[in-house]
Amino acid sequence: MMPVYLTGVISCNGEAGTSQVGGASGGSVILKTAKFNGKGKITANGGAGTLG
Repeated sequence: MMPVYLTGVISCNGEAGTSQVGGASGGSVILKTAKFNGKGKITANGGAGTLG
């Protein structure tokens, strides 16, 4: 396996809900590596729900 050096962003975030609908769930990020370095960011956040 090759090492990974992350300087950017890897994201699989869910979208926000609309008109009294819950937001979408975040996805998954799977990294298989021998070594992981860098100051990047990995996110898999759920989207916000809405009221009204």
